[in-house]
Amino acid sequence: MREIISDVKEDGSVVQGLVEEDLLDSRTPTTLNNELEKYPNYVGYRLGTKVKGGQDTGNRALVILVEKKVSKLELKPQEVIPETIAGEKTDVQVFGKMPSIQPTIQTRTQSITEHIRPVPGNCSIGEESVTAGTAGFPAKRDGALGHFTNSHICLKNVRDDLKDQRPLHIFQPGPYDGGTPVVNYYADTVTAVVMPEGQPAFNDCGWAQGNAPNNIADYCHLMEKYTGHKLPAGLTTLKVGDKVFKIGRTTGYTEGNVVDLDTATNVNYGPDGVVLHKACLIFTNMSAGGDSGSAIYKMVDGKPYIVAYLFAGNGQYTIGHEIQNASSILRLTPLLEGDEEPPTPPQPPSPDKKMKVTGKVVLFGVLQFGFEAVIEMEEIE
Repeated sequence: MREIISDVKEDGSVVQGLVEEDLLDSRTPTTLNNELEKYPNYVGYRLGTKVKGGQDTGNRALVILVEKKVSKLELKPQEVIPETIAGEKTDVQVFGKMPSIQPTIQTRTQSITEHIRPVPGNCSIGEESVTAGTAGFPAKRDGALGHFTNSHICLKNVRDDLKDQRPLHIFQPGPYDGGTPVVNYYADTVTAVVMPEGQPAFNDCGWAQGNAPNNIADYCHLMEKYTGHKLPAGLTTLKVGDKVFKIGRTTGYTEGNVVDLDTATNVNYGPDGVVLHKACLIFTNMSAGGDSGSAIYKMVDGKPYIVAYLFAGNGQYTIGHEIQNASSILRLTPLLEGDEEPPTPPQPPSPDKKMKVTGKVVLFGVLQFGFEAVIEMEEIE
């Protein structure tokens, strides 16, 4: 397992890197990814097994992921991927187009995009300069309560340090769903991963703190409807083939399966350019634009556990990162089942006092209608 280190700056910006790059990550001063980018249709790579005739041979290979396969006859000699790279046999596999942060939002899940207070997990949120994404789950940091989400949902851009972007106001619902500064501003971004030019990324995550007491709800929207639980039971890990689900702003509740646990892929961030993401989790497609920031769960003994979060996709696959590293670098403690604020016990109504009333009327003359009433009240035990 490669060790990922994090540099956390005073302004909350987090930059990540590897302690040591292995042969496949850095075989020359130029990264393997940069070398592979010269080949047409290149998207990413992973260390996996060779597939031949649609069957997995089980033989180790450096898998080169491409948007589509092209006949060697249509390529120049220098455009053909070698059979061996860095001492590893290669295998070219179709992955589809380069993943993106899916900025196009066409549909939405109505209840998730409404104005909700206090704000729960799984609903529409976004920094005032973005469109809309998803609040992953409520989490505490240094005792304060806020929401986990993607960097590209809670920042103006993913390149610059937070101090150069503030103020970073978060709306619920997100601006695309009608969020405005006056009515819907509910949180501020405190910490997030940034992605400097020329460096690979290992996460796309951040945390926004509620800007008023009781602004963050202690539950995840629609979670109880689909799982019977208002909050996750904990954090756990994944293996290839695991069944998972998510609840997001656009496609609501969807299910998928784990395809791979360690893929390097380029991701299109629009105006911020292309970022190489390493250590990606690959899932069958279960997301669309606006679902970014959603937590990914799997059921264990009938309870939902957080395993990952999604940040990109390409229509064929959903791209994510594992949750434990992300929570650790942001110093978050996710709100888990049992952490809900205990409801205030109803106070028993005061028993009605049964009163015995006696009265005496004194008249002041035959022709006068005024009177004086002396009422004595005695409480009956």
